[in-house]
Amino acid sequence: DANKARLQRIYATAYNNTARKLIVNGETSEIFNNTINGKTIINTNTAVGKYDLTPSGGSAKNYYFTYVPGKLVILKYEGTGSVSIDNWKYGESARTPIVESETNGTDNVTYAYSGTTLNNEQYGPSENPPTEAGEYTITATFAETENYRELLKTANFAIAPATLVGNIIADNKEYDGTTTASASIQLTGILNNDDVEIVENIAPTFENANVGTNKTVTGKYVLAGSKASNYILESETLTAEANITPATLIAKYVGETIGFGETAKLEVIVTGFVNGETAETASGFSIPSISNSNTAVGEYNLTPQGGNADNYEFTYESGTLIIETMYDYKVQYYVETADGEYNINEEITLQGIKNRTVTAPEKTLQGYELDENNVNNIETGVITTDGKLELKLYYTLSG
Repeated sequence: DANKARLQRIYATAYNNTARKLIVNGETSEIFNNTINGKTIINTNTAVGKYDLTPSGGSAKNYYFTYVPGKLVILKYEGTGSVSIDNWKYGESARTPIVESETNGTDNVTYAYSGTTLNNEQYGPSENPPTEAGEYTITATFAETENYRELLKTANFAIAPATLVGNIIADNKEYDGTTTASASIQLTGILNNDDVEIVENIAPTFENANVGTNKTVTGKYVLAGSKASNYILESETLTAEANITPATLIAKYVGETIGFGETAKLEVIVTGFVNGETAETASGFSIPSISNSNTAVGEYNLTPQGGNADNYEFTYESGTLIIETMYDYKVQYYVETADGEYNINEEITLQGIKNRTVTAPEKTLQGYELDENNVNNIETGVITTDGKLELKLYYTLSG
């Protein structure tokens, strides 16, 4: 029939839409909506696959239908799901991942772990959970199903360092003028005989250098060793208490020999100062003294006593004071006459202890000056017990 044309009806998509193609005189299904009745293809297929679907029914004035099958393709779709995992600490058991998926299910899930340790070493990918402290990612692979593609989901987690407790035991010391301290270090909490130790970062010191009890000692420490990155110190600053005891000063009487009636010097010397300190610079220093009431000829053992120094204590060493009998000796003064001769001007008697070397005291004689080059001068001598020592000084006319 020349007035009839063939209407092709094609199922074109997976959404059950019907397409109409009219090929007569520019007519379309849209123009003839009032006269064409189309029927939606009924599809009950939902599983992944390829399905041949053929339209049926429909009506249009001036037309009859033939039906051409079309293919409905249902592809696997990307499903939904999630993975999560809790953090844990080094040395603890690895946490179990938690997975959820309504599309792919959770019966066939594999895991891969990757990341970086706190020692900056790369880890994975590996099916085994990491054991070193660090930052990691877990990748969960949900197996594909009949209707859903393989699904990958990730989650980040961390293995935190384990905590170690450091402790120092400070040593007592004798005052040395510095805050330097020494201490032994203890470390608790190491796992699996790991190679980790605690070392000084800032050496321990006393709060100040002065003598005292229960003084605070403070040091700063860090961890070292191949496994150190798996741990942190509970505190890097460690404290302890220790004593600084006084250093010892030795006060010693030097001893001396004097003649009867002479005054003893009673000199005390002090040794034992530390760190460059002296009697003049040591805090609170006062020198020990000697008390002596002995005046008679004889030997006396005298010991210093007293004295003070803020960071020291004294020990005392005795010395011997010897008081000896005094013996006479003479000093004669000669003056030059106008004719060049010398006459004795004065003779004095002095005293001293035996075997003492003495020097003749010079005198000021108006009009005269000491003739230092005179061969008759006897300026020094040794006192004898017989009193025969005579010293002589010659004076020449001045001018």
